[in-house]
Amino acid sequence: MKPLALALAGLLVLTTACGGGKKDDTVTKPETGTSSQPQAGSTDPAGEEPTLDPKVAATPPSPTEKLPPAPTAKPKQVTELVGKWNGSSPANDYFVFNAKGQGKFVAGGKELWTGTAFPVSKHTYRLSWEGGDPGVTYWQVEIKDGKLIFAANQQTYEKDAKKK
Repeated sequence: MKPLALALAGLLVLTTACGGGKKDDTVTKPETGTSSQPQAGSTDPAGEEPTLDPKVAATPPSPTEKLPPAPTAKPKQVTELVGKWNGSSPANDYFVFNAKGQGKFVAGGKELWTGTAFPVSKHTYRLSWEGGDPGVTYWQVEIKDGKLIFAANQQTYEKDAKKK
């Protein structure tokens, strides 16, 4: 099995075992070329907030498709993401991110994802896959009301007070 398919299968099992999650068939993909639409990780004219048009639809990449490179986040763009985020499921799952946006997702003591996070809108970050941008909304995390929500399983993660 390809690594992407294996990781997604693991997330499906985790989601099913944890009794939650909504299927989200909506996906977005950054524009390419000279379109007037912003690319993932681009910033507004003031240079502060990353933008991405959520109305841009795309299909998920196939396991053999080469993904466009993931944008590199600046430390100030991922400040709110930095730290360890603990889940409440029996799988003892958590995310951890550093100041460069590098992170990992661990469940049941096994690393299911390692890569980088980069901003796609205010408080929303897409997770890279093998150095590329998968361009899909289910492969994102959002910070809302001080909690991290992983779109793939709709689980909520709380910041670990001991490891910020």
